[in-house]
Amino acid sequence: MRKILFLGVLFTLLSCDNDNLESINSDAKTNQILELKSENEQKLAYSLLNPEEKAIIWTKHLNSMKLLNSYNEEQINFINEIQKSFTAIYFSNKTKSKDSFNKKVISKGLKIFSKKELYYLVASLSTYSKLPGQKGPPPISTCGCSTSSDWCFSGNCNGTAYCLRDSDNCGTGWSYTCNGDCA
Repeated sequence: MRKILFLGVLFTLLSCDNDNLESINSDAKTNQILELKSENEQKLAYSLLNPEEKAIIWTKHLNSMKLLNSYNEEQINFINEIQKSFTAIYFSNKTKSKDSFNKKVISKGLKIFSKKELYYLVASLSTYSKLPGQKGPPPISTCGCSTSSDWCFSGNCNGTAYCLRDSDNCGTGWSYTCNGDCA
């Protein structure tokens, strides 16, 4: 009887260790991606994440933005709304609800943030600080924007059939297909 009880306790402890190990690995993986300097490297690594890890990385990013900048209560509440929406379901979902969420984020967000600030919140994993000398968004490479979730600073995202890459790492939450160029 003691052996069975011992084996049951041992199995429980080992399964907890596996869960903790997966959590630690996921945490380390997302931290490494956030620390990458190149947005292209970030997008490449990000494309290998599962929906749960994508939700974690955006939560971490938005938390760091809240710590880095002094936002007012309305801005903090808006960021918290985004965090609640950026779930694993959001990142595994390819429905129209994502488009309506994107439109809501842009229309509401531009009332309380500049386009540059909003870009760094929801369309980039780089950080933005209101400190002097902060440059604009990183240069966008070929097919670096989505016609469905346009974050171009000069002109609009124009669709093209000649994309050199096929990825879903553009737009709000990097959850839209990169299918155009900023022009």
